[in-house]
Amino acid sequence: MTSRTGNYVEASVGEIDEWAALTAQALVTTSLKAAEPDRPFTARLRAMSMGVAQLTDMSYGALVSQRTPRLIRQSDPELFQMAVTIAGQQRIDQARNTAVLGPGQMVLYDSSRPFDAHATESPAGTRTRGVMLQFPKAMLPLPAQRVNRLLAVPLSTHGPGRLLAQFLRGAAEEYRACTPSDAVRLGVTAVDLVTAVISHRLGTETHLPAGGQQYLLHAQAMSFIDTHLGSSDLTPSAVAAAHHVSLRYLQRVSSSRVSR
Repeated sequence: MTSRTGNYVEASVGEIDEWAALTAQALVTTSLKAAEPDRPFTARLRAMSMGVAQLTDMSYGALVSQRTPRLIRQSDPELFQMAVTIAGQQRIDQARNTAVLGPGQMVLYDSSRPFDAHATESPAGTRTRGVMLQFPKAMLPLPAQRVNRLLAVPLSTHGPGRLLAQFLRGAAEEYRACTPSDAVRLGVTAVDLVTAVISHRLGTETHLPAGGQQYLLHAQAMSFIDTHLGSSDLTPSAVAAAHHVSLRYLQRVSSSRVSR
């Protein structure tokens, strides 16, 4: 069953072949097979356009997914995909790296390189669920050789990673309340946050675009305020000092975010 409204698609399937066809349209083409053929397979997907990017919320049963050199030659949209696991466990092998991910963990992979992915259900029957942001590789303003070393490497969900994971989950939950213009702006912000996460891991924060740096500072400041709301020492100066910036700069960044 598929429902489509503008740039929003929601679909559910009950066969692995239907899931292969659906994900080929919404994501990239892969070869799929059910990991437990004797058990019923079900899956659902919500694909949300965000201008330069697409956000997809998915849940599915146990499966094996492969993107082979032949499939890449047939069609390659040249995308990065940043996936955050919400439930279940999955494993991805790419570029001689292996990531085994549980709830709250994230990984980056590349549509232009072969990969093998495995999703398993928990003993209680909980399906794998996650959100995935995909965007053109050319949008990541970082050295390709260094980024490639992080493919299929578990990425931290602390600091910038936690902000990205929370942002993607929140954007998926609130997408239907957003206008098309909102969605486009959210897409730019999402890619900026991915850049922040990768830059943080590579130690190349100086490559982070100014807009991404400002969003990250604003988000971190708001999180700090929420955490310390009950403190009598919570002042604008204390917030600025905690983030190693001047009060004037923090006020300028906050004003620019509010005015958008």
